[in-house]
Amino acid sequence: MKKLLKQLLAVTTAIMMAITLLPAMANAEGNNYGATDTFVMKPGRITVHKTTQDSNKPLKDAGFTVYTALTFKQDSNGKIVVDKNNTGTTISDVNTADFKGIIGSFTSAEQVERDYGNHVARPEQLTESNGETAFENLDPGIYIVAETTVPTATNTTYYESVPFIVSLPSTSGQDGNGNNIGTSEEPGTKWIYDIKATPKNNAAFGEKKITGVTRENEISGTVDDKHTTASANIGDTVSYEITATSPTKGSDTFNVTDKIKGLEVDMNSIVVKAQGKEENLTEGTDYNVENIAEPGFKVVFAQAWINANPNTKITISYSATVTETAKIGTDANTNKAIIDFGQEKSQETNIPKVYTYGFTLTKQGENETLNGVIFELYKEDNTTKIDTQTTSNGSATFDGLAAGTYYLKETKTASGYTLLANPIKITISAPAADTPATFTYDYDGKDKKAISQKDDNGNERFTFTVTNKKGFNLPSTGGMGTYIFTIGGLVVMAGAVLLLVSSKKKRA
Repeated sequence: MKKLLKQLLAVTTAIMMAITLLPAMANAEGNNYGATDTFVMKPGRITVHKTTQDSNKPLKDAGFTVYTALTFKQDSNGKIVVDKNNTGTTISDVNTADFKGIIGSFTSAEQVERDYGNHVARPEQLTESNGETAFENLDPGIYIVAETTVPTATNTTYYESVPFIVSLPSTSGQDGNGNNIGTSEEPGTKWIYDIKATPKNNAAFGEKKITGVTRENEISGTVDDKHTTASANIGDTVSYEITATSPTKGSDTFNVTDKIKGLEVDMNSIVVKAQGKEENLTEGTDYNVENIAEPGFKVVFAQAWINANPNTKITISYSATVTETAKIGTDANTNKAIIDFGQEKSQETNIPKVYTYGFTLTKQGENETLNGVIFELYKEDNTTKIDTQTTSNGSATFDGLAAGTYYLKETKTASGYTLLANPIKITISAPAADTPATFTYDYDGKDKKAISQKDDNGNERFTFTVTNKKGFNLPSTGGMGTYIFTIGGLVVMAGAVLLLVSSKKKRA
């Protein structure tokens, strides 16, 4: 902000110095906003074009009010003088300190209204669907433009842009922020009376993202490209990063509250840094970490740090472990941060989502479900065992799985049935922001898609059925089978006796 103010100050001061060297021209061009070669006492126009910060999307219904900081007047000698807050002073009496006071005295629309509420040049106007609103017929001067109404949108919270200075007219070229003034005019050769300003809205004054999912320091689970959606196993560690911007001067509050579901925060992992600084901020001096009633934590910044670091981007990073309390299925385990600026102003970040999945297998025999069947679940490498379950009431459930490929081996089956010849291949696709996971299984060379079903606790699992066949039956004792084996045995024995007698005769 300080850099911005200095740049604006430099541009404005240069303009005013140039004005002192030019006589006023009578018979101005009325409402013609065209560029001129010399300074002319004629009205100008300020057009505000409001867009989003990230995608330059036009924003409708953003309200802007124009306040007068300085106006230029023509004295009895035909020279230009400055009318400061409508009290009047010559340009030669206006120095850097005056501008510094004007520019540096505000950081929000509320402060502008407090200091310049009696000097409204144009009342609030709302932007149209193209994001624009134009303030017509403004006398030459220095104006403060403040966003006095912030646009609203479903599932999006916007934060007001910082008030800005406009000099009318301005010299063609670029202002202190690199914005073009004029279009085709050669830089530094024209006075521009039709000024276009493009302040932008942050969709959130903070952001939260997932930076990774690990287990014992190895990559586990999945994270989408936007770092807002992940899948994890129960026991995995999910790493988060919160980005926020400290308030501008005049605020006595800056807190970040993090609320999390289905995961347990490692309080010792919390690290706070300020942009552009190598060292971490110091807990107990720059900030404190407090417990809150629900799972999560609260970072409270010290007043001294707030005063010394206005409009500063900070990051809060930490890790949390997926617990047994995590929701299973398509209902995500959510995590949001609330940024509190005081004065009843707070901002919610986007809400990252962590999914963990489960499935229920029903083991079907011939006209019966099978109990006591043991299954072992392995990772894709087919060697790392994750879990072992035994069917009860014909089914077995495996919970807390990240997206990925697994193999389910039947290691013990019901009496009278054969083991599955091959492991069941299970594939859970990785979720994305707008794409839910899918579940397929294959135990006979054909991929089949499982359906999902919610239980009484709201957990949603994929469900599927595997059918076993009975094995071949050996002959039972008694009956025809016994006679066959007995007769066969007698024949063999008789043959052996004959062979023995024949052998003895030969020896005799």
